[in-house]
Amino acid sequence: RKMTHKIKIRESFADAVLRGDKTFEVRNNDRGYQCGDMVQFTVLYDSDGLKMLSHPLSKKTYRITYVLSGWGIQDGYVVFGIKPVEDNDCADCKLSEEEKMRGGCQLCMAR
Repeated sequence: RKMTHKIKIRESFADAVLRGDKTFEVRNNDRGYQCGDMVQFTVLYDSDGLKMLSHPLSKKTYRITYVLSGWGIQDGYVVFGIKPVEDNDCADCKLSEEEKMRGGCQLCMAR
């Protein structure tokens, strides 16, 4: 079952995600991140990392496109790729038609 993860991110990283420069996250895998899950960010100020900041990234949803563990990644952590969810993406699995034609993510291929 796909989940939507609400996770915190510092402002400088949020800016890079919004620009499309940062297309991945390195996270403790305490949530069981899976390919096909959705991510929504709560942006925090860089200065203290505690206070929430009104930021355009907070209004967007991203889809996890790839999950990597092992291979030099510290135990308990994952690196996952993210891609913005667009309005024309498939409502069921949030993959665009082009991605579905290429085989999609592992969850979609298992259907």
